[in-house]
Amino acid sequence: MASIANDPNGRRRLIFKAPDGRRRTIRLGKISKKAAGLIRSRVEAIVSARIACQPLDPDTTAWVASLPDDMHNKLADTGLFERRGVARLGSFLRSILDERKDLKPNTRRNWQSPIDHLIEFFGEEMDLRDVTPGEADRFRQWMVNQELSESTVSREVKRARQFFRVASRRKLVSENPFAGIATPAQVNPDRQHYVTLENTQLLLDECRSPLQRLIVALARYAGLRIPSELVGLLWSEVNWERDRFIVHAPKNERYGKGTRIVPIFPELAPFLREAWVAAPEGKDRIFPNITPKSNRRTWLGKLAARAGVELWEKPWVNMRASAVTDAADKFPGHVCEAWFGHSEAIANRHYRQVTEDHFQKAIGVDGKPADAPTPGNAAAHREEPTDRTHPGRDDTRDHRPGGAKSGAREDEKAAQNPARYPALPNPTESQETQKALVDKGLERSSKTECNPVELHQYPLGESNPCLRTENPMSWATRRRGQSSTAPIDVGRHFT
Repeated sequence: MASIANDPNGRRRLIFKAPDGRRRTIRLGKISKKAAGLIRSRVEAIVSARIACQPLDPDTTAWVASLPDDMHNKLADTGLFERRGVARLGSFLRSILDERKDLKPNTRRNWQSPIDHLIEFFGEEMDLRDVTPGEADRFRQWMVNQELSESTVSREVKRARQFFRVASRRKLVSENPFAGIATPAQVNPDRQHYVTLENTQLLLDECRSPLQRLIVALARYAGLRIPSELVGLLWSEVNWERDRFIVHAPKNERYGKGTRIVPIFPELAPFLREAWVAAPEGKDRIFPNITPKSNRRTWLGKLAARAGVELWEKPWVNMRASAVTDAADKFPGHVCEAWFGHSEAIANRHYRQVTEDHFQKAIGVDGKPADAPTPGNAAAHREEPTDRTHPGRDDTRDHRPGGAKSGAREDEKAAQNPARYPALPNPTESQETQKALVDKGLERSSKTECNPVELHQYPLGESNPCLRTENPMSWATRRRGQSSTAPIDVGRHFT
């Protein structure tokens, strides 16, 4: 147990037994008895956790993180926990980048962008503990004021959150200040563009070598990532007999999907064979002069200028997205996922697009709905009503209450199964005739006689034609809401 000792001039000391068994003293200075009691309870909780080899409870952890540096160092000197290091923002961010030797060149370049933004806003010597959630909100708004796109702002915030997650795990900060900042989807529809086959052909016509034509064909017809997936292409991994080849994808190596098999699409085949014929002997690499850092966009820009094609903002990505869009119209999602090296969710978000061909298929080949009448033949599709007094009414329909079916359909059903569809009273009979029939207990002779053999096929009730024969509640009687008192003998049908 810890105890508090009072010194002259209102100073206090905390005396306790450390986890190593030695007696320790911490000079608290001039503080109130209540504040000294709070420190004593926290120290006791820390000592108990260290002896039991248990982690600190959340309240104690938060209390330790909130201590000023001088008090934190006094407690750390007694062996309760490690000394708090002062982590500066600039050195910390650069250390993260230096430690990750596994990063690809493009990933390393992409990480450098948020590091530069964080240092520019907060400064090199900013203490990580001084980056609060409020400061994180100000950082996001600063990027918005710099007129960065929404997708760029979201990407930078996500990477800043990733950096401070590392600082939190290393106990350099008590919380991640970027944890509560919303990051919308990083999709910019203004940068999407479908590369038509006509524009692709214009680019191919301006290429000056088989390898140049093959680069454009691989990007547009096979959806390869340029230039990273061109580096690993080998002639020895092209299967001409089965029309497929192997693509090495550095971007997916960490997910265990570093290679994939891609078919030689009919549009790609002539360009691949042309490059194979022109390839020098003994060279296995298809593109020996291309490296991961090769700048192919400048070359494509010059190619588009010669072809008279306006270059898109992300030309290689747009070509890959166009290939994915075409394949999605022909093959299932899991097949496209295996051929192009991305999940179906990523394809739906970043690659697949709505093209003009989709609209043409929806409205028909000739641009009009297939069965819709045109202004020239609208009269042929218009039916002449049979009732001149009420245009649009068909006199052949059954206008009995609840009867919306036409008489022709009823006659057809009755002819097919007279037992199930017995003849009904003629609705054109006068009410006097119908009343006379009901008063005499008579039914129309046109009703079908019951066949006792078929009784088991019908449940009891009005759907049973035999019971309807004996039911005095005829159609005409039900219409007037009257019923007969004649007894119903149901049992005789079962003898």
